[in-house]
Amino acid sequence: MKTKLFIFFFCLPTLLLAQSANLSERITIIIERATIEEALNSIASVSEVKFAYSKDIIPMEAVVNVNVIEKPLAEVLDLLFEPTQIVYARIGNQVVLKIDEKKIPIPIGGNGNNERLSSREIQYEYPDAVYKAEEMKSDSPVQQQAKVLRNDRLPQTLPPKALIGSTDYEFKIDYSELDFQGYINLDNYKIPVVDAIREVDFEEVGDSIAAKVTETINKGKKIFEPEEKVVKRISFNPFFAKAKSVEGAQISGVVSFTERDLDGLQLSLVGGMVEGDVLGSQISGIYNYSEGDNFGTQISGIANVANTMIGLQLSGITNQANDTFKGTQISGIHNHAQNATGGLQISSIANSASGNINVQIGVINKAENVRGVQLGIINMADTIRGVPIGLFNFIKDGYNRLELKYGSDLTWNVGVKFGARSFYNMLEVGTQKELAWWGLGYGIGTYARLGKRAGLNIEVLAMHLNNNDNWVKKWNALGQFRTTLDIRLGKKFSLFAGPQLNVLYSENYDTDTGTFNTLAVDKTSYEETDIMIANPYLLKIWIGCSAGFRF
Repeated sequence: MKTKLFIFFFCLPTLLLAQSANLSERITIIIERATIEEALNSIASVSEVKFAYSKDIIPMEAVVNVNVIEKPLAEVLDLLFEPTQIVYARIGNQVVLKIDEKKIPIPIGGNGNNERLSSREIQYEYPDAVYKAEEMKSDSPVQQQAKVLRNDRLPQTLPPKALIGSTDYEFKIDYSELDFQGYINLDNYKIPVVDAIREVDFEEVGDSIAAKVTETINKGKKIFEPEEKVVKRISFNPFFAKAKSVEGAQISGVVSFTERDLDGLQLSLVGGMVEGDVLGSQISGIYNYSEGDNFGTQISGIANVANTMIGLQLSGITNQANDTFKGTQISGIHNHAQNATGGLQISSIANSASGNINVQIGVINKAENVRGVQLGIINMADTIRGVPIGLFNFIKDGYNRLELKYGSDLTWNVGVKFGARSFYNMLEVGTQKELAWWGLGYGIGTYARLGKRAGLNIEVLAMHLNNNDNWVKKWNALGQFRTTLDIRLGKKFSLFAGPQLNVLYSENYDTDTGTFNTLAVDKTSYEETDIMIANPYLLKIWIGCSAGFRF
């Protein structure tokens, strides 16, 4: 079984790459006044691509008109999402959608409500990317330094040229020097245009951006790092493997480092680090770290850390998702997910999550909102829409009641209920003053609504019985199965009453008197005793009742 799991995780990136969605596929589709969700469903029906997204994260209500004839799928998606903050990533044969808060939406025609104009196809003529310089005052002579005033990123489809200038200066860039991501290529340097504009001072009329950047670099002013190799297939280094980006596999004997995105496998004995997004797997002996969005798998011996995690984190000690989480975390000690939008956490010690988590399994579970199950010894949450199963459940906005009760067995009882309506815990103390018996018990229960002000409590309770100030060391227990009808008179105040089945079991046998020293019961439905064995016992069963109020 272990061998099969290892082969699966090791081959996962290969399978993803082997079955990659074909975004160059040309499609023809006509959509009139449909939501983005409907448009994606229509696109999926005419292509081999499947879309994956969460409706809790992705706003799909925008209305679009699409009339496309033989256009590449990637071009259609780029233009479809242009007026939104939706971006996409290819993972295997799926296209995963997410929100990029740094993306600047570009309105496309219509009436100002993000609705596209009807046309023969989705199209948008990019305006010139205009940048203006403004004077920056300092102790030194006034310098003209470029500052981006609008279009803080270059579109992927570039216009013929862009104007960069000010009142006194005017520079022109030949876009033949730029690649599709908006970089100037100078020898082994790959310089983002926006960075060049922001960092380089313009002092002489007529200097081109390229010439000025080259001059700055030659003078030793290190503004831009030299371009690292982009790994397209497999990169191996026995010690330290470093790459600008990876589209394949990066393997090292110690540490693997990817400055931008990883699309494939990163394998190292000590640690793996990715500063961009991950579309694949990080596997290491000690730790994995991804600063961007992780749409894959992290497996390590000690720790996994990701900014946004939509996938699997598996570690021997701890997993952490710092921004957004929807997937699975499995660890030996602790899992933490920030801004969860679903998912599963399994740990031998503790789980914690903010946002909405589906399932937590561990000794201690803590969550902001649970939309499923908490299974552990101690469960804590602000709200829950599901079931907390544990010895102690603490739900801030759950079912929390104080109860005063009169019973036919132990006369006066005080108890507390805490947890959720679906499953709550009880602690109760009761006394039979005239016979000097008292009991301390624990139980569980559930509450079902029967109407606007009525409900039914079904509970099971076990109490240990003691006499006077003495704690009885032998088995001396009273078990109760009870149902009570609860009538609410105020916001939390209610009256209740109902029958209960009592089971008394005692091994507290007094050899001097030949009797059992336990709670006295006059009438029973069933009674059994045996004093001829090594541990004599008494068993009594009878029907009783109880009534009281809760608040």
